[in-house]
Amino acid sequence: MLKLRREVLNRITIIEEKQLFWRLANDYFIYQHLLDLGAMGWEITKDIKYYGKKRMRFMILHFPLGEATEMLRTEWIGQVIRRNQGDNDFLFRRISMLTDELNRARNKITDYVHQIDEMKIEKQKLENNLHQAYEDIRNMKNKKITYQRDPSDVTKIHELKSLVSELIRELKEKNRIINELRPKEENKEPAFLEEQTIEKAEDNLSNLEGKTVVIIGGQRQEQAKQQYVCNVLTHSGETLDPNFYQVLKQADIIVILTQFIPHLAMWEAKAFAIENDIPIYYTKGLNIQKILYELAEKTN
Repeated sequence: MLKLRREVLNRITIIEEKQLFWRLANDYFIYQHLLDLGAMGWEITKDIKYYGKKRMRFMILHFPLGEATEMLRTEWIGQVIRRNQGDNDFLFRRISMLTDELNRARNKITDYVHQIDEMKIEKQKLENNLHQAYEDIRNMKNKKITYQRDPSDVTKIHELKSLVSELIRELKEKNRIINELRPKEENKEPAFLEEQTIEKAEDNLSNLEGKTVVIIGGQRQEQAKQQYVCNVLTHSGETLDPNFYQVLKQADIIVILTQFIPHLAMWEAKAFAIENDIPIYYTKGLNIQKILYELAEKTN
């Protein structure tokens, strides 16, 4: 590059030509090189070789830079100003120390920026997951959950229902024949079960609140009139009258008193429970309060 510069100077001898040449060279240097590249693209060592150290020294000391690139000027000063001359030596050592400190601070800031970006991404992921969780909860609340039974279970249920229906028909026929053959008894008083008193204040019957418990068997009508945590309906089961079926239709839970119910009524109640998916329980107990305690324990 130095050889080429000397050759150009040797060819241009007229002062006006020299002035024009340097005017054009400076114009290219400033507008086509420095401004076109921008301060971040300058290569100081290479530019010193191409355009001269004095020219680059002047540009570094006086060229206007933006606030974001002004810090680069400190790094470049040490490359264009002569060192080891009195106070200048101390000045450049200090500039070098400040430059190193500036680089360390810049690296820290860069690391912090990267960490902030990563935290923003992680935060966005967490917010998306939280939003999806809330959306799933809302969908679960609004969605009616339906359980699909296995086809084999459905077939078995139909078979059992058919078997129960046949047994009920047979029992009805046998009961009709027995009633025809049995001599009529006049003024027969129904047998009432003795009451039993049981106190269980500590037991929790809250899971029966608002439900209707139907008790089939025995004479429980008077005892059912007392106040309970749930609605209690009773039927003796001795006759399958319209009231028997009306009571069953209101049931949330069916209880069979096994010692005080005719077989026909028991099978009829079983069939109704199977067809309507109503839980059915069997007990030998007599006292309604005790029966409710047993139900509360079984349905917990």
